[in-house]
Amino acid sequence: MIVVVANPAAAAGRVGRQRARIETRLRAAGVDDVRWTEAPGDARRLAAEAAARGAARVGSLGGDGTHHEVAAGLLDAGGGAAMGVLPFGTGGDFARMTVAGHDAGAALAALCDAPARRIDVGRVTWLQDGQTRTDIVLNIVSVGLGGLVDRNVERLPKRLGGRLTFFVATVQAAWSWRPATVRVHVDGRDLGAHCVDNVFACNARFGGGGMRWAPDAVLDDGRLDVLIAQHRSFARQVAAAPTLYRGDVATLAGFERHVAATVDVEPVDGPLWIDLDGEPVGTGGVRVEAVPEALSVVGLRPDVVGRQG
Repeated sequence: MIVVVANPAAAAGRVGRQRARIETRLRAAGVDDVRWTEAPGDARRLAAEAAARGAARVGSLGGDGTHHEVAAGLLDAGGGAAMGVLPFGTGGDFARMTVAGHDAGAALAALCDAPARRIDVGRVTWLQDGQTRTDIVLNIVSVGLGGLVDRNVERLPKRLGGRLTFFVATVQAAWSWRPATVRVHVDGRDLGAHCVDNVFACNARFGGGGMRWAPDAVLDDGRLDVLIAQHRSFARQVAAAPTLYRGDVATLAGFERHVAATVDVEPVDGPLWIDLDGEPVGTGGVRVEAVPEALSVVGLRPDVVGRQG
């Protein structure tokens, strides 16, 4: 059985406006059931319910936030059902890890027929309002400027397109940003205090509408790519954007890279916005742990898997 969990608010509401046509196309391709979300959190619940009812594959139709929820729901149900990515979002960053990319037709074909591979996810823990919160990360966690970028994205018109929306949001955030001082540990090793714009814990490669923060990351190696972005002036942040889209982060000064199974970011001074798969979830310190081969995903690019161990 193949089930699709669809977010009608995706693509600035275009998915909802074309709901009947989209559902007809899904069913014609072999999808057995389509479940539509109505509120945040629904995709997680609906995906878990589909897996519990015996769905072999569950498609996530929406953006990175929807894909995050569907992945979490499948893990809630035990991680047996395979996830397919049907890209209809603003950033579309996890879709870039698939063969279909942003081709919705090819993604639908992959959901029905492509082989599945097991990939890692990250387990994220942070303290919010005096309570310990936990979630998973499919793509990237950023601590620092990234969550502020997300808040700006929510306010911008999505008709700009994913890359331009995130670029404008990044410029806005960088202009008002004041750097934070953090202490970073990787696999328990203290890397000391850093004055940063961002610290990234990357399961996958892309964030911010196509910026390649971790161009060498693979999805099944049991590790996270950790990137510490030292504070840079506003002008240098904007000037670095083309280099980041090309994936040449190694050529930029002020970026420190590590590979680890766990990363801890502790606030010392300044605001720390937490961004989880493109969504702002709070502020403060955070711990991210790689969970090896936790989730099954269909249609992945061959260069992002295959290096297990």
